[in-house]
Amino acid sequence: MSLSSVLKRIPDIGQEFVQFVIRPRLHAKNWKAQTVPRVPSKEILVWCLAASFFLLALYKLAFGPMTDNVYKAAGLSPPSIGTDAPQRFPRPSLEHLGWQLGFSIGVAFPQAMTVPTSHPQLAVFSFGASQVVLSNVVPDSLLKTPVTTVLLGLYALLTILSLHLPARLLGGSGTVSEATRLAIIYYAFVTLLASSLIVTAAVLLIHVLRLHGCTIFIGWAIVVLLPLTVVLLRGFFSTFSEYYGLAKRRLFVAGLGSIVISSILGPIALLPTIYLVLWAAPLLDVIF
Repeated sequence: MSLSSVLKRIPDIGQEFVQFVIRPRLHAKNWKAQTVPRVPSKEILVWCLAASFFLLALYKLAFGPMTDNVYKAAGLSPPSIGTDAPQRFPRPSLEHLGWQLGFSIGVAFPQAMTVPTSHPQLAVFSFGASQVVLSNVVPDSLLKTPVTTVLLGLYALLTILSLHLPARLLGGSGTVSEATRLAIIYYAFVTLLASSLIVTAAVLLIHVLRLHGCTIFIGWAIVVLLPLTVVLLRGFFSTFSEYYGLAKRRLFVAGLGSIVISSILGPIALLPTIYLVLWAAPLLDVIF
């Protein structure tokens, strides 16, 4: 496919993104019915990640490191490491493999308040009811297009593998391959929205309104967390209830069933894949 053909898809991806945010059920309905030619899910994922990293890089170029600015606005000292810190970091290793009561998806860094993101620290990879905790993970190494692409693709696949069987048992219809493509688009659009909201909040709250102290956290919750949570939940239930042809209540029940499946599937798939991605991160940077 020529470069011009790929670039022509950008307006189509933009229209899909806006429709997903505003009317997620209609987006899923149109995607399922193929009322217009589909943009491949992998292209949507790559473009959304490219746009997300561009926004973050643009902010850093204009205002400096965002995390440092947030800490300073909140009246906190940015985390720092002495100059005697080793430049060659140890390889990531398994710290804990277990389960949690509830459901969550994503990566958390519990030591981020005291350790810079350019240095190794604990990383908690969560999927459903399962958790994989690794030590010596450098957060900045995950914020690269090849690594993030693989991780989002993994989360999309695990989401459908956990949800598909309960949804079908409750009377839903669809295939794993099609649902996975839709899940990739869902994660891509949520990632782009999150990046857009984060950059908007940083510029508005820190550099325009110049909020300080606890007001920065209140503003962050209003500008970022609230709309992102609404779109994330509304988008999930509207998208997959439309795709599987289930009422939202039935999809909710299917989601409860997926928690059980994720508690088994999550550790089996997350641990080896994350190890492989972290080990291959330098090679992925060279290839891509």
